Amino acid sequence: MEKTSRLRLLIRELIGLYRYLKAQKVYRSKNSPVYLSDHSPVSKDQLDDESFEDFFMRIEDIRNNSSERISKNVTSSLTYFSTASKFIPFLQKTCKLNRNSKVLDYGSGGLRCGFGLLDFLDTSSYSCADISESFLIEAKNNSMLLSTLYDKKRGSFFKIGVDPIPDGHFDLIISTYVVPHIPKYKLQEYFSSIKKYLKNDGIFYFDFMPTPICLKQNLTTFTYPYRLIINKLNSSGMKIVKTSGSAIFAKKI
Repeated sequence: MEKTSRLRLLIRELIGLYRYLKAQKVYRSKNSPVYLSDHSPVSKDQLDDESFEDFFMRIEDIRNNSSERISKNVTSSLTYFSTASKFIPFLQKTCKLNRNSKVLDYGSGGLRCGFGLLDFLDTSSYSCADISESFLIEAKNNSMLLSTLYDKKRGSFFKIGVDPIPDGHFDLIISTYVVPHIPKYKLQEYFSSIKKYLKNDGIFYFDFMPTPICLKQNLTTFTYPYRLIINKLNSSGMKIVKTSGSAIFAKKI
């Protein structure tokens, strides 16, 4: 990378380090869901024979056992509107998103980004994938608006590791709030899977928290330096074509 580019990425990593340190104070507050899993008397550790995916879901249950929760990472249906109003124009500008683009929302959670994409895209153009079908069920059961919209648009849902996702099919793959929940030893597998699902000229959009070194933010959240992400992307057959804040746009090499 050019010197100016390296400096810009370093500044972002330092900003990420500040956010990391700031979050540690929040996580130790008894009002934070992370406190329950990481600092309370009922804190849990990953079992020797437990996959990280199963451990992640167990921690999610501990942190979010609340009837007030609309869906994963979403506390109000208004969040769907605000996300859509900002995110869709952003993708149109940066990824040339149009209504007939085939989009895969990988790690969709409770459709926090899928709401806007379902509304914008043509019927059957939206697909989502997650390790747990319960995230989608949550969103459908708890939000009448989202449930009606989803049923109308008929997106496709894939359970990661169970349902076959079509290879070379997608113009755009988005993966928001996902990389921070992938341990270092699984990054290569994750990026390789994404490459397989992309069209040759497709775009992969994802975000993460950049820091100068690898850090464990909490039991299921990690931070990474840009050099590690770049190396893992290149090893999987992809390269960065653009960055925007903590977001990265990548294509097949």
